[in-house]
This record gives sequence, structure tokens and C-alpha cells, in this order.
Amino acid sequence: MMRIAIFVMIFLGGPVLGCKEEGSGSAVGTFSVADCGIDEKAIDLRIDYLTASYFENTLGIRLQRTTQNYTFADGLYLEIRNVDNIAAHLGDPIRITLVPSLAEFKQTGPGEASGYESGYPVTPYNAPARTSLYLYDTCPDSNVAFTDGDGTITFERIYQPGKSDRITGTFSLEFIDPRTWKSAGDFGDHAVVSGDFDFTYSDHRPSGPGH
Repeated sequence: MMRIAIFVMIFLGGPVLGCKEEGSGSAVGTFSVADCGIDEKAIDLRIDYLTASYFENTLGIRLQRTTQNYTFADGLYLEIRNVDNIAAHLGDPIRITLVPSLAEFKQTGPGEASGYESGYPVTPYNAPARTSLYLYDTCPDSNVAFTDGDGTITFERIYQPGKSDRITGTFSLEFIDPRTWKSAGDFGDHAVVSGDFDFTYSDHRPSGPGH
């Protein structure tokens, strides 16, 4: 089944140079997933597993419930690009804007004006970050694909080799599955989620079942 796992595999496919299974984090929001019978339901993802990997100025952060392989869990993946630039502007919100914008897509759906064959919102190549949301525990039999999130991430501290090991921040994100769009008033499966994270990067290769 073609699912969001493909996108998460791409995100996680680089060298895993660090991981820390201790820390605190949260992710709560409102979710609608028709295949799971969820309609504007408040859900707490109960984040209890936080990991990070760093490679060539890019930081991958995974916030997840349980240490299971992500294909059996709920969580978020944040791909942070140009860490050095973000470290120089700590406290400033990182704005992620999809193309076409999520607001535009909600109103018009797929269209040629977007410049993409599918007309679906995607994260531009030059965006400072990219995010994905997966719900394999809550919706194990669903093919929901929340592959590109829109919103903000704000770092108070971020990992930099030889400079800082702490990763602390907050986020406020919105996702839709563009394949389920029907009309301006019914744009299908969607999620609005916010939360925080605070943990220490540790440059050892983890051995837990989630990797």
C-alpha cells in the first residue's frame, strides 16, 4: 500500500548519527480521518520517544509514541535544513509555506495554477524545514498521507556539532491529505497539531527496537 511511510523512509534514510531516548515532548491537536471514523476529534499523541539525527547541516527530529518502528506508531518527523542559519536566529519562528498554499488549496483543490502536475501542496526545495505526520497506531489500516505540513517551528536551542547538544522548541502545524479534497467546504482528512520538545542529542547509534 502506498502510504506516508514512503516519505518518512526518505526523511530517515540518511546516516543516523545521533539519538536520545530521554527527554520530554508533546503533540496534541484535532484530527479528521474518514477511514478511521475520526471526525474533528481531539487527540493527544502522548509523545514519549524523541530522537535526532544530524548530517551535513541538516537535523532530523522524530517525536513519537513508543519506541516501536515508526510503521507501527504515531508521531511527527521534522526535517530541519540549514541548522547553522537557524542557530543564528534562535527564538525566531521558522515559517513553512507549501506551494500552493494550504489556504489556497482548501478553497480551490488541485489545479493547473499551482505549477505541479498533481496540483497538491508540497514543501518547496528551498524551504527551511519539512514536516510529516504519521498515525500508524491510531489508524493502522488507513492510507492517510499527511506528508507535508504547513505552519511554524520555533527553536530555543538546536544541536550544532561541538557547540550545543540540546534541542528545545515548539511547533504549530497543519496537515491535509490532498487526495481526499472534495470541495471548499469539505477538504477531507486533516489535522492541526501543536506541541513542544526538549531533549539532548547524543552521538551514538541507538540499539532500541524503534531503529
